[in-house]
Amino acid sequence: MGGISDAKVLGTLREALEAVGLRNGMTISFHHHLRNGDRVLNLTMQAIAEMGIGDLTVASSAFFPVHRPIIEHIRQGTVSGLTGGCNGPIGEAV
Repeated sequence: MGGISDAKVLGTLREALEAVGLRNGMTISFHHHLRNGDRVLNLTMQAIAEMGIGDLTVASSAFFPVHRPIIEHIRQGTVSGLTGGCNGPIGEAV
């Protein structure tokens, strides 16, 4: 029993997003176990914005002040909906 097959490992976050077939209008989901230290959501949303994908619903168990960049993704049309608790600046903006 070996480790992870090289065929399942991708070099970049963008390659992973392309591999799953992310398209306009879909929902993407995150768990907030890192709470206000979470950079995964922000890095993923930046990569998605650079790909030109939009009208996404972002489902997270919670949004924290660290996720402030999502406000700009809403303004630019990358994000059209949020589900989850909104704390701090995101809650104020919503």
